Amino acid sequence: MSKSQVFIIESLSFEDEEKKRMEGYVLQDMLRLSGKCETKYFYVRTKQELVRILDIFDKSNFRYLHFSCHGSEKGVGFTLDDISDDEFAKILNFYVDKKRIFFSACGLPHKKLALKLFRSTDLYSIIGPCDDISFSCAAAFWLAFYNRIFDKSERMGHEGMRHKDIYELLKSLSKIFNQDFMYYRRDSKKKSGMTYRKIIGNVTDSDELTNTNEK
Repeated sequence: MSKSQVFIIESLSFEDEEKKRMEGYVLQDMLRLSGKCETKYFYVRTKQELVRILDIFDKSNFRYLHFSCHGSEKGVGFTLDDISDDEFAKILNFYVDKKRIFFSACGLPHKKLALKLFRSTDLYSIIGPCDDISFSCAAAFWLAFYNRIFDKSERMGHEGMRHKDIYELLKSLSKIFNQDFMYYRRDSKKKSGMTYRKIIGNVTDSDELTNTNEK
C-alpha cells in the first residue's frame, strides 16, 4: 500500500529563483512542521532531471505528487526545458498509477492533459488552479489543504484522501482564497475515464459549483 505522504517537485524560472519565489520549498518546510516529516522536496531544471526524480518518487511509494512549476495549454515549463503535453503525459504514465497529482501552476491542469493521463493510467485524481495564482496564495492554499485533509483523515481513523472530503474542502478553500480550481477524478463509467468539475471560488453570494462532467 502506498504511503499517505507528499512528494514535491519544483521547477521555476531563473528570475523566480533569484527572487526566491519557491512555493514548493516553503510548502515542504511547513508540512514538516505540521507533522508530515517524511515530505520530500526536489528542485529540477531539465527533463532529464525530472525523470530521475520521478524514479525516486516511484521508489518512495508516496501517494501524492505535487508540482510547483509554470504551465500553459501547450505544456509544462521547467527552468531549462519546455515539455509538451504529449511528452509530459508519456513521462508520467510510468509513475502515477493509484496516485493523486496536485499542480501549483498557472494553466495546469487542463482537460487535454487530464484526458491523456486518465486514458493511459490508473491515476486517482488531478487538482490545480484554473487561472494565474500568486506564489504566496499558492503556498498558503496548499498548506491549508494538506493540513485540513490529513487532520480529518487521522480523526476519522483512515489513511489517505477521500473524494467527498477533497471536494468539500476545495469548495470551502476556493472561496477563502478567491481562486477557481479544476478537480479531475477517475470515473470508470465514463468513456473518457474521468469526471471533472470547475470549482468556483470567486462567487460570494451563492455556493455555486459548475459541473462539467465529461460524457
